Amino acid sequence: MTADMLYRHMLSMQCRYLKKDMVDSRMKYQETGDSAIRNQVKRTQNTFLHSVKASLFRGFQRKATFYFPNWWYTAPMAIFSFIEEYDFSGKTIVPFCTHGTGGLAGSIEDITATLPDSAEILEPIGIYRPDVDSAQPVINEWLEGLGFEDGEKASNMADGERKLRMIVDGQEIAITLYNTPAANALYDLLPLELTFEDFNGIEKISYLSEELPTDGEPDGCDPDVGDLCLYAPWGNLSIFYQDFRYSESLIMLGHVDSGMDIVSSMEENTAVVLEKLN
Repeated sequence: MTADMLYRHMLSMQCRYLKKDMVDSRMKYQETGDSAIRNQVKRTQNTFLHSVKASLFRGFQRKATFYFPNWWYTAPMAIFSFIEEYDFSGKTIVPFCTHGTGGLAGSIEDITATLPDSAEILEPIGIYRPDVDSAQPVINEWLEGLGFEDGEKASNMADGERKLRMIVDGQEIAITLYNTPAANALYDLLPLELTFEDFNGIEKISYLSEELPTDGEPDGCDPDVGDLCLYAPWGNLSIFYQDFRYSESLIMLGHVDSGMDIVSSMEENTAVVLEKLN
């Protein structure tokens, strides 16, 4: 994942995880003035300020990135509820905080105290609220210092995207192919006649006759519905029509833009043609 991609992911995930239907707020804030401040500080110290629905968070593997605002000089109670809900033993935490004039305050110390001793916390970053719109270069530098790829140097997956289509019984499935080594190799093989079958009620798979390169690819990925992937050990393409957990050696190739209803309804030994759109 490039620094630029992770930056955009951070911003989008902050919005996603703070949606009203995902966070169960236990309090109504109606006080004003000094009374509001005193009561707010008191509430922040209570473990029932915010509880996060356990179903919100999917499984994670080696790293977990915490995106959080500074609420009253510490992290929101949602973060601490998350830590209590899941086992962070041996995990690496990447703290990313947005804040007002309070900076990181006591958030990192409080998070550290809540985590198991075996968890590793990398260098945090705090972005001041007025600087959020222009923060990407600073975040890129921070990520590069942590060992992430250079956002400008890496070929952004989005920059070299190409459009494919999969033809199934005269119906077309639109696919975006990313700019990665394995995806580029697949593109060079097109057009392909493939046969798809169902696997575990989760994905449709098809075995390739040639091996795709995986050097330079991530160790694995956490696929969403519609993701086109390569499972390197078996050499098969996978189109996920159900959400699935992080899997080692699963390489992201692209994403289905339209036609997932066709994908999910494909029967055993369905013949398809995968070809370049332009």
